[in-house]
This record gives sequence, C-alpha cells and structure tokens, in this order.
Amino acid sequence: MSTLVSRSLSASATKDKLAIKAQSQTYKDKWGVFKLTITSYQANAGAGVVDIRPAQYNPDNDSIIVDEAAVSDTSLHYVLKDYFFSVNNGVPGPSVKVQEDGTWDLVHFSLTRTSGTIQVTVTYTLAFTDLTPVSNPGDTGTLTLSVDNVRLTDNAFVTSAASTFTDKQGYVVAQLNDLHTTVIDEPDDVTDPVAGDSVPMFSVINDITPGGSGSTTPLVAHSTTKVSGDKTYDKTLLVFAVNSGQIDANARNVKATTDFKSFLETKLDKLSDYPCDDEVTCIVDYALTFTEVTTTTTP
Repeated sequence: MSTLVSRSLSASATKDKLAIKAQSQTYKDKWGVFKLTITSYQANAGAGVVDIRPAQYNPDNDSIIVDEAAVSDTSLHYVLKDYFFSVNNGVPGPSVKVQEDGTWDLVHFSLTRTSGTIQVTVTYTLAFTDLTPVSNPGDTGTLTLSVDNVRLTDNAFVTSAASTFTDKQGYVVAQLNDLHTTVIDEPDDVTDPVAGDSVPMFSVINDITPGGSGSTTPLVAHSTTKVSGDKTYDKTLLVFAVNSGQIDANARNVKATTDFKSFLETKLDKLSDYPCDDEVTCIVDYALTFTEVTTTTTP
C-alpha cells in the first residue's frame, strides 16, 4: 500500500495538486497495463473538496475516480476503485501525462480547502501486468481487402460491440497475426513499360478518437508482393485500457445503429506515385481479446 499526502492547507494556501507517478524507463520495450486502485482518502481536520481523475482526463474516453467530493471530518472514506492505463512498446496510453523528466503522471489528486486547516492522505496500490507476447494468440477474426483497376483503395476495421464493455473494467489486446496475399499479376502495359509494374501498400493503424489525446501508431506499413504468399507478424499489437465501459482515446467510440468500439484500421492502397494494374486481395488474421478485471468492493 502506498500513500499520497497533501500539504497542510489553510487560509494562506487553499489548493494543492499531486500526482501518482510511474517511472518510464522501467517499462521500456514493454506492452501491458497499469492497474491503479485508489483505496481511500482521509482528512486530518478542517473541510475541503477532493478530486481524483486521470492526468489527461477526456470525458469521451475516461471516467472520474473521485468527483469533487466534499470532506469535512476525519472519517476514512473508502473508494475501492480500479483504474487501468495502457502501455504500448514503452509508450503510455492517452490518459497519462508525460513530464519533461520522463516520469508519467497517471492520476492527479487535487485538494481545495473550504474551511479550517486541512491535510488529506490518499492510499492506493499500483501494479503492472506485462502483456508483451512470447507468441501470437489464436485468431479471433479475419478481414478481407481487395483492389483492382476500378477500386484503388479498400479499408476495413477491427471492431467490437460496445455492449461487450458496458460498466466493465480491464483491457483489450488487438494483435495482427498473419497476412495472406493473392495476386493476379496483369501484364505490363506495352505502351508504357514502367506503368503497372508496382504493387499496392498495406498498412494498419489504430482508430483514434477524433479530437482526443490519443496518438496514431503505425502497426505495419509495407508493400505487398508481386506473387501470392503469406506473411506472419511478430509483436504487432496494441493494448487499450477499459474503464467503466469506456475505451481509451487510442480507440474510437462509434455511434451508429448499433454502437461499437473501433480499434484498428487496415488499408490496402494503390498509390498514385507507384502505378499498379494488378488485382490484389489481402486476408488479415487478427486476435482481439478483452480481459475483464473485477473491482474489489470490500476494504
């Protein structure tokens, strides 16, 4: 159990803000999730308002841990709420604020004094689950992309129904496993030996929340082959945190006839600078898994 203690606030100093942090170098080259459990908070005297939320809180993707709660006695206030933060290849998720010294602010704890002299202590635990894969998981789905001389670009998305995550906590892992390419190689144009001799580009990025704090990560970006064949990917994955049914801003909530969460966008593209007259079909094998973590409900 760890503690975070505010300054003692009085009429001359009425506000304080502290951060629960992690050291970035510890998680270099790792994929995984932090599980932060805010256990309780307690004032020593006086009265004030406590607020605890992700350091880069975004209402479209994050939830508040303690929402401007009044505290005016010395009772122990139990929170018992877990919060998850993703890490991808040593890069923290969008809810985390990266400081200039390289440390990561996971949550900010704010205290505002309203009367008397007040100091608040927050208790918490922080654990990291390493999800760096040693081998590819089994496929859970496939996507098919096709281009020809009429359809020059095709895309498809790795998604899941929003109802899968309703009021749940945990994390999602989206991983590319294999690419199966079928090529019908058309003869080069005899009037222009260069035109029609290239290949399409295959790429995969995460489908971020527009206007949010998420960042685009190119999982793969490479040309396809001139002949049919297969390609297996290694450690080609992204981890997404799930809090109170919300996906972090590295993914996207899509409001449609049936609401769903969108994690990855796959794309097959004939680039104008590299003419190609082939018919190319790509089948993408992927694994999308959600791990629900039950929150502790008793102190």
